[in-house]
Amino acid sequence: MATRGVGDMTEAEVTDFIKQCACGVVTVLDGDRPYSVVLEHYYDGKNFYFGTSTREEQRKLKCIRENPHTSFMMYQSRREKPEMMKRGIMCRSVLVMGKLSEAAVKSVQSKEFGQVNLKLLKLEPDTISNWRCTRKTCDWNTRWYERYPDLVADL
Repeated sequence: MATRGVGDMTEAEVTDFIKQCACGVVTVLDGDRPYSVVLEHYYDGKNFYFGTSTREEQRKLKCIRENPHTSFMMYQSRREKPEMMKRGIMCRSVLVMGKLSEAAVKSVQSKEFGQVNLKLLKLEPDTISNWRCTRKTCDWNTRWYERYPDLVADL
């Protein structure tokens, strides 16, 4: 299902990456403006699921009811996970494009709040694309604008 690209990962690497990532950024459209939220996900090998509040006034629910097209970005960087460099991985990401819908409302027992309802959102992917940095070396301690201050000097 994953599309191939520059510095791409194998299908197995993509699946492993998706399972390793704790969360990502879901972007929906609010009219003609993007609206993004960070959400944890569950992947069953075909679809992605997100748990969210059942509050009807949520902006993201309004957005997906008006336009179900969405993207979901997961990202890992050597800055946040320096141990990746031991495996020769600098940065990598997976971008999922598809349709987001309200799947179900489930009742769960929470240690903190007792019995609570959660709304499950379902993302049915059209495409899953990926990228992996192929550079052999990387100055990961210095940000790009610190390495090249002339790029931002006149901003």
